[in-house]
Amino acid sequence: MKYVLILFTVISVIAFSSKLICAGNGSEACVTHCTEAASANYTEGTDAWSAYFNGCMRTCWMK
Repeated sequence: MKYVLILFTVISVIAFSSKLICAGNGSEACVTHCTEAASANYTEGTDAWSAYFNGCMRTCWMK
């Protein structure tokens, strides 16, 4: 069940991120953006939080 939740979370991030996320300059901007987004949706340190964060980082784009 845990893996189904993680897979669903990753698919959700990719589906809702059809456009690349422009978070600002440098990789730190992506880390900040994705950390805040993941924390707004899930409890930090959980598998779901990690899956959301990783999916976000894959779609994050820097200028």
